[in-house]
Amino acid sequence: MAPAEAKHANPEPSKIVAIMTGAARGMGRAMTLGLAQAGVRVAATDLPSRHAEMSGVLDIARQQGGRGRILPVAGDVTRW
Repeated sequence: MAPAEAKHANPEPSKIVAIMTGAARGMGRAMTLGLAQAGVRVAATDLPSRHAEMSGVLDIARQQGGRGRILPVAGDVTRW
């Protein structure tokens, strides 16, 4: 593998953006927090009715040092 190809195959976590659905609860919450703690930027989406839970995710991320890496997005991915 050429050096340029290797660079793209294994990017630094800070250069990765993930979109996480169901980010306010359960596995989505755990993955959002884990990715942010690892340095990945996360667009974290969940239903507007989960606003309080999403605030909790952001509070935990702030305590873990990953608050600035999560962008909360209210929405329903099952609807256009």
